[in-house]
Amino acid sequence: MPILVRAATLADAAAIAGLNAHVQLIHAETYPWRFKQPSSSCPSANDMRKILEQPGYFALIAEAGGRPAGYLTAEIVRRGETPFHHAYAYLHVHHIAVDPAARRQGIARAMMDAAKAHGAREGIEIMSLDVWDFNDAARAFFAGYGLVPATHRLWNKTD
Repeated sequence: MPILVRAATLADAAAIAGLNAHVQLIHAETYPWRFKQPSSSCPSANDMRKILEQPGYFALIAEAGGRPAGYLTAEIVRRGETPFHHAYAYLHVHHIAVDPAARRQGIARAMMDAAKAHGAREGIEIMSLDVWDFNDAARAFFAGYGLVPATHRLWNKTD
């Protein structure tokens, strides 16, 4: 089945919210004290519109069989020089999700490739994202895509 990856528009907000539900559920089941259960209003199309409207953000929709099968949201981040580091820029992937029924068809890879190409057009050579340690499937995909750990964030709830 051919995959079409295109720039998302505000008209895609409802589809993006729907595609987010299974990822939201994975997070909510693992960390219920932090993440809300998905529902018809969480996240809403309006929530996704707000993300799409943020400066520096862009979103992609992957279509398979003429219907939305995945989405990716990302941000171009530019940091100025400081006494501690040189000026730099990077593309940060905030969300990526593929409909479970459409997995293993190259959709996530196609969206990552399109995001990387978008960054390259902006002169960006670094891509980053956060992945939860419990999400073995996502970690394996990103490792297979060539992403490697750069930092480790440690955390714990305080009593």
